[in-house]
Amino acid sequence: MRAIILADNNDINLEPLTNQIPFPLLSVAGKTILLHILEQVHRSGIRSVLVVSRNSHRELELGTDTGPLLGMEVQFRNELPDMRHVNDETLLIGANMLVDHNWGEIIRARRASYNKDIISLMTTPTEVAGFLLPANITELIPNVWGDFSETINDSVSIGLPKILKIDSLASYQNANFELLNGTFMHFFPAGRSHDSCHFISPKVHLTTDSLQGHHSFIGSHSRVDNRARLQGNIVIGSDVFIDRGAHISDSVILDSTYIGAMTSCHNAIISGNLLIKVDSGVSITIDDPMIISALH
Repeated sequence: MRAIILADNNDINLEPLTNQIPFPLLSVAGKTILLHILEQVHRSGIRSVLVVSRNSHRELELGTDTGPLLGMEVQFRNELPDMRHVNDETLLIGANMLVDHNWGEIIRARRASYNKDIISLMTTPTEVAGFLLPANITELIPNVWGDFSETINDSVSIGLPKILKIDSLASYQNANFELLNGTFMHFFPAGRSHDSCHFISPKVHLTTDSLQGHHSFIGSHSRVDNRARLQGNIVIGSDVFIDRGAHISDSVILDSTYIGAMTSCHNAIISGNLLIKVDSGVSITIDDPMIISALH
């Protein structure tokens, strides 16, 4: 059994964020979207994975540490291989959503009942979650996720798993916050759980007085001044510095970002000097390094 992850997503609207970072490498609660999916596949017992991205496969390979995925072989390519020469079943999934279930259990349950000579579409009541490809299929398989849904008739229900669909700035922010709530079984924040509400990575400089919110994640080597205040739901990446008197609430701050002294920010996504207001979709590039600037 092996898995293929189609990492290109043409139906998402995360610009201008994805102008800086390839979509699969966007961090969700301290792990990239791609790493979350790879870990899920690994826990499902699948040890051979191919990641396909037409434009970003080299960046994805360089940006993904597969070392902790013991026993898993992960390859990166810019196109799907000819599946007619594959003599094993293949799970094919996309990267635009996190489906909270164990693929291995579903596949094992289906082996006794489904027609092994046809492609099976695995669905929830609202989403196409994946495809199960038989060995030595007779037709060519397209590279585009949507083309599968339009041509495959055999549909298999996989129940009602929790789903984080990431196709907009608001849903990306929500995915970060949802993973902090501890309600998912197969996706977890990075870092160690400081208590039931906060996840703190190694080498973080932070006083508990600053944590005044519901849930938070703080990435490694980040520093929060003891006079700063973090409220609501907060996700902070690695190498972030939040200066004195800053007030941040219900926001996602990505790696290598500086938040200046006395800055107030609510319901935003911040990456380097890019500030995105999630409620309005307005994005601002801030040139003043004393407010928000990238650290190098």
